[in-house]
Amino acid sequence: MQTLVIAANGAHARFFTLPETQLAANESGPHLVELETFVNPECEVAANALWSDNTGGRSGSPGGAHGYDDHREQHRMEYERRFAAMVAGHAVERMQGKAGASLIITAEKRMLGLLRDVIAGKHDFTVREMAKNFCKVSPAELHGHLAKAGLLPPARRPVA
Repeated sequence: MQTLVIAANGAHARFFTLPETQLAANESGPHLVELETFVNPECEVAANALWSDNTGGRSGSPGGAHGYDDHREQHRMEYERRFAAMVAGHAVERMQGKAGASLIITAEKRMLGLLRDVIAGKHDFTVREMAKNFCKVSPAELHGHLAKAGLLPPARRPVA
């Protein structure tokens, strides 16, 4: 069985695998191995360039610019939706044809929902989820959190 783990948020997605190797008694493991990282290209654009003030001077008027709505939240959600589709598509592609495979997704709540929507019904593998952003933790820390939650087997310590 193959295990693929995704740690994602709106800006990054990291892909890990848990190798299926036979370990000698004096070896620790198994350990998560990072495969690749995706970066949301729309998040790379400098915020001041993306959301520059082009209101035509309206913001300088007394009382502010009533009714002015630049749809920033809608734009951000669309960027995250596209990124989730890219990440989920890559995960499904990696998992195709792997009988008994397991996909574990850890992501902030909004991204988890977006990934779930894209992956739903497009797979023949097990999907398990954890609504937590682990994008910035080490593979060993991620493994520990997932093992504690019962999503991965714990890494064993070597026997002396």
